[in-house]
Amino acid sequence: MGEIKLFQICYEGDLTVEVSHAMRRDFLLVRHSLTPGADYSELHSALDRLGVVAELPFESTFVIQSDDRSDVHTLGLALGELCPDDSLMVVGISHDWAYCNSGVSRMHVAADSAEMTFRAF
Repeated sequence: MGEIKLFQICYEGDLTVEVSHAMRRDFLLVRHSLTPGADYSELHSALDRLGVVAELPFESTFVIQSDDRSDVHTLGLALGELCPDDSLMVVGISHDWAYCNSGVSRMHVAADSAEMTFRAF
């Protein structure tokens, strides 16, 4: 399992190190290309089956909250088989994520529901 070191500066000015496991993920960030004439319906159906899909204002980009605990590499290989071209990115991300569109930033607000909630800032 991969590890990432996160550095944080405390109020006193001390630098602390926190270790996070990179292979454990709460959400998946998935992006594919938009090849003209390609049929992505099989891939999109698989993404819907993985969990709750966040509605993002970007074409071919999805964030999925999934209970599937397979590692990201295995999921990426399986989803790659359903992608009609070779341009698929699958990355595990934590529950703290945000996006910016047209100058407005929106942050995901963690909740125990089947619906994703965002807060503008």
